[in-house]
Amino acid sequence: MSAGRWRGWLEQGSNRLLALLAPGPAACLLCGRQAAAPGPQEAQQSHVRRQPLCRGCREAIPWIEAINCYCCGRTIRCPDCVRRGGAAFVWSRSAVRYDASMRAWLAAYKYRGEERLEPLFAEMLEPVLQRMTAELLRRLETSPKRAAVVADVAGRQLPAAAIAACWDGIAYVPVSTARLRERGFNQAQRMAALLGRRYGIPVLPLLVRTRHTLKQSGKSRWSRLRDMQALFDAAPEAGERLARLRQSRAKARQGPDSPRTAWRPGPDAPHAARRPGPDASPAAWRPDAGEPSAKGQPLRLLLVDDIYTTGSTLDGCADALRRISDLPIEIYGLTWARA
Repeated sequence: MSAGRWRGWLEQGSNRLLALLAPGPAACLLCGRQAAAPGPQEAQQSHVRRQPLCRGCREAIPWIEAINCYCCGRTIRCPDCVRRGGAAFVWSRSAVRYDASMRAWLAAYKYRGEERLEPLFAEMLEPVLQRMTAELLRRLETSPKRAAVVADVAGRQLPAAAIAACWDGIAYVPVSTARLRERGFNQAQRMAALLGRRYGIPVLPLLVRTRHTLKQSGKSRWSRLRDMQALFDAAPEAGERLARLRQSRAKARQGPDSPRTAWRPGPDAPHAARRPGPDASPAAWRPDAGEPSAKGQPLRLLLVDDIYTTGSTLDGCADALRRISDLPIEIYGLTWARA
């Protein structure tokens, strides 16, 4: 046999071996079909870019793009908020509508232990947090000139520094000890941890459940409300943790990069010169009105949960924190789905 033929066989064999060892196309996290990255035009509108999803699953996500109820973020008029008349939290926003597809996704994660879906759920919260931060910046801004800068910045993707500067900490809705043993994890804590790691926001264990309750799915509104009464309390060291958080955040914003000096545009400066860059420190993004080191200014906490149904869970948790805090505190709900 000639040397040329031997070389040909060796090349064919090595190519086949490399083909076997090479990673194949990524599979969709939900259905297992071949994942498809969003195209150039889709990428501008896609809220999930890092996790592998097929086109069908990506298009099935019922994103909440516009809200009707300012308090709970529902897409239609909300009778629950009207009945309640007020809430212990400022407002709440959710990523998706809780339809049949989202119910199946969450069930796979919570009840069938498909923890590989965690990064997907956390990434789905990111566009909501972007919009919440822009909404907060606009609400805090009192100067018309600086408001123009805020509107200009908020119209694009906010950098992580801007988001980290606006939120002092992340809390999460706790589960009972029995539920934790049964499931092995708290889905709200896991999502909060991933968000905190991505944006550099402290995640704090501030809440506990006072008793175990049966699963809330399938219960009527009044049954849920009855179950939620006095269900949550502040963790034993929650007050001390909040005090330490306030001190550390205030200290981080002292010095030449504090918000009182780092983001004060001149009246004639162009927007590009007046806007902090993507690598600016968190202090450079926080408006003066939101500086927690200033006397009387509140700590701002995100409260993470998987589903918002009646709002009684978020309201009970927020009320528990406000009752034990000697500090001004504002609590904003961030949930994966709105039922």
